[in-house]
This record gives sequence, C-alpha cells and structure tokens, in this order.
Amino acid sequence: MTVLIVDDDKSMLLMLGLHLSRAGHKTTSASDSDEALAALKETPFDWLLLDGEIFPIDGFKLSRKAKDMHPNMRIAMLSGIYEPADIKGQPIEKLFQKPLDTHALISYLREPLRT
Repeated sequence: MTVLIVDDDKSMLLMLGLHLSRAGHKTTSASDSDEALAALKETPFDWLLLDGEIFPIDGFKLSRKAKDMHPNMRIAMLSGIYEPADIKGQPIEKLFQKPLDTHALISYLREPLRT
C-alpha cells in the first residue's frame, strides 16, 4: 500500500514513516501542502495522511484538492486540535488524535472502505 504523509513536524514524518514502512507500506513524506500537491501530481497514492494545520493551505483544503485529483484515494487526518465533528462534509474518512496511536492507525489503513 502506498501512503503520502503530510505534516510540518519533521519528527512526526520520520516516526510515522518508520512505523508504516515496518508495517509493509511504501511511504512518501511532504512537509507542506505544496510538496504534497507536487507528489500527488506524480503518483497515485492509496492513502493520504495529513495534519490539519499545514501551510500554505490547510489540511481540509488539501484533502479536497487531493480527492479531486485522485477520487479513489482514501484520506485520514492527524490532529492535536481538531475533533471528529470537524471532518464532517470533508473527504476525510477518519480523524486520529495526536499524540498518535500508530497501532490503531496501521490497523485502520488495512480495513476496507466502509460505505
């Protein structure tokens, strides 16, 4: 499974990339929304994992742009400030609170899409 991780916290990118790689996922990291959009133009990812507070555009706007580019890509948000109610109406299917439970995240990535 291919995963694009977007977070402006370098330690989060490294930690999450390491955990996902050990779980067998191929990861790409981006530290801002511009890097993420460039990666999305080059590669269709299975998953986009993004922080809510990134720049120059926030995670909500990035999720909408990403979904327009790749309608079948699944998206989850990683946040320390947003609540599950904040993602309603967005193309984000799940919100994981920081500090992150990587085991729960990895398990969720393996679950089939619920319709």
